[in-house]
Amino acid sequence: QLKLSRTLIQVESSQPDLEILQPVNLLLSVRRNLAAAWYPQIPGMEIKGDLKPMQVALSQDDLTVLMNILLENLGEASSQPTAAQTLLDAQQTKSENKSETGMVKDTDSQPSTEPCVTLQFDFHFESLSIILYNNDINQTFPLSLRSDRLRLGQLTLYLMSSSGKMFMDSSMVIDTKLQTCMLDDLREGITKVTSRMIDKKGDKGDSPMIDISYKQDKEERLITAFLDQLYVCASMEFLLTVADFFIKAIPQAPATSIEKSAQIQIKQISHLKSKPDKDSEKPNLSMKAFIKDPEIVFVANLTKSDAPALATSFQCDFSFSGKSQKMTAIMQDLKVLACPFLQEKRGNNVTTVLQPCSLLLESEVLSSKEQNVSLMVA
Repeated sequence: QLKLSRTLIQVESSQPDLEILQPVNLLLSVRRNLAAAWYPQIPGMEIKGDLKPMQVALSQDDLTVLMNILLENLGEASSQPTAAQTLLDAQQTKSENKSETGMVKDTDSQPSTEPCVTLQFDFHFESLSIILYNNDINQTFPLSLRSDRLRLGQLTLYLMSSSGKMFMDSSMVIDTKLQTCMLDDLREGITKVTSRMIDKKGDKGDSPMIDISYKQDKEERLITAFLDQLYVCASMEFLLTVADFFIKAIPQAPATSIEKSAQIQIKQISHLKSKPDKDSEKPNLSMKAFIKDPEIVFVANLTKSDAPALATSFQCDFSFSGKSQKMTAIMQDLKVLACPFLQEKRGNNVTTVLQPCSLLLESEVLSSKEQNVSLMVA
């Protein structure tokens, strides 16, 4: 019965607690390797979790409070060096001293071994439903009460899993998959034939809708994302309203917090400058994204199922390299159709506006700091 509530700490307060996360059950299994030096092939810690369906109710005020708590804790944690970082610095200094005095043995003849796994995790989530609420401008209580008339939208995630490994040399591999993602418009007083704004199109097979992997080693950090069978109803008015919900909920840092953050960054920069240049080098950040067969529908009138609309589909491959500052985007089979809004109303009433074509966009920052951008259409 894990739950999260927001409360008002006041003497003789009659304000009831507001549940943000409704009670949920979590099955957690933790295994530790107490003899890691003897059995390095076994992970130092293995965590498995199974989380049952979660219901979250979130208003702008709730999100602002959560973000404030999170940012304050992260700020306090970053201002103090951790014991692990101190130990790592000491080991690096010791290794450098041995290298300078010639005490390090030649390791070229020794077989390379895979680094030990310090943490291995595997989490499964059945579903996560998040209902967004607008703030009540006429409220009389300090905490905003829940009301159906204040509902903005509902984001639902089905069958999400996350697994990964972290190694002793700071490298890691993380993989996150999401079977289905849906976004519904729950605003009252607005007539619409459908509330579904984002969904997985087609037969909704076994393949995940979103698959994101992250790999990190000493030389490179690679993010790879696959997006399959995405359907978007591009109602710009609703999508901008949802974006405005999160933008306004972001807390504004006071001047004292900004000065404190600046002091922390100055300390961190001075600490980095005191190290050799080879230690200050960051691994190259690379990103790859593959978008397969999405459908984006642009419609102005949501009140009619046969309202005129434009349906866009394409295939897209995107890549970016931080080291070379080069970005490449290939869009294939791009086409635009004029058709009725809903799929069941289309039939043969479809007109091709843009014949299938391909686009190639390349951008690169040259050594002279000039940016070279090229676009090819075929």
